[in-house]
Amino acid sequence: MVAIADIAAGSTIVRERPFFVMPRTISANSEEEHLRIMNGLVDFLHPDNKRAFFALRNSKGHTTSSQVKGIMDTNAFIAGPFPTFPAKYAGVARDISRVNHSCNPNAMHSFETATLTHVLRAVHAIRAGEEVTVSYLNDQLGMHDARQEELCRRYLFKCKCKSCRLTGLARTVSDVARMAINESAHPVCIMKDEAAFRVWLANGAVLGPSARDANGEHPLVAAEATWSAMEQEGCYEVMLWESVLLRLVRGYAALENEQAVRHYATKAAALRMAETGEDGGWLAVAENPRKTEAWAGRGEKRKV
Repeated sequence: MVAIADIAAGSTIVRERPFFVMPRTISANSEEEHLRIMNGLVDFLHPDNKRAFFALRNSKGHTTSSQVKGIMDTNAFIAGPFPTFPAKYAGVARDISRVNHSCNPNAMHSFETATLTHVLRAVHAIRAGEEVTVSYLNDQLGMHDARQEELCRRYLFKCKCKSCRLTGLARTVSDVARMAINESAHPVCIMKDEAAFRVWLANGAVLGPSARDANGEHPLVAAEATWSAMEQEGCYEVMLWESVLLRLVRGYAALENEQAVRHYATKAAALRMAETGEDGGWLAVAENPRKTEAWAGRGEKRKV
């Protein structure tokens, strides 16, 4: 999938209903029964959709017992969850299922239960002519070798994205950055970082050495470093990115840095849009930094 025009961060790229949705695992007495159910779903498709389904790539080749299963295993995206149906579901679609993998993708997939649609949105701005990519990985923050192993095992290909082409010191730097993001995303680390940040705000948002914690880290600098790592790797950990950007917005509002507040609030709005289709109130912050709760009020306490 290639962009034919510039796409703004957070914008919807594709929205479409899948050919069909089915449980990722089916309670069947045998593999033959499982395949019969899967083949039956494909047989019920409209002829045009059936042709489009079989036009999708089967990366499994002859390693699976049927072409239909190979196409499903190669192209299915998560669907659901559905109320009163706790099983995990998957769906295959005409266009979205053609999106290739990258370890630093520029788009994000979601499924909207209310409309039964797969949605693909831009994580950041995409230029015309640029390929649109998503991550196929269960663990996007894995090290280079672990990512390659998972992709080879599940999809039988070796990734050659920008991150995977790195060698030597550059690859080590990338792996260390992903490891740092993973550690920062742990709930205990998030709580600790937020507690240190609240203390820093309460003490007047001081910029000097006195604001450093027992480990020699400055709360605002630490948040900057975590955000920089996420941007560098294109890995916006769901449990982490918004808490980090909230700290940056509040911190720079306390420091009366209007430009920085706009910058980070705009980033947060785009990621929220990519995940949910709504900006979560971040655009209002970007438009009026001075109206944020943390703005100013601490100037007399600050020390350089």
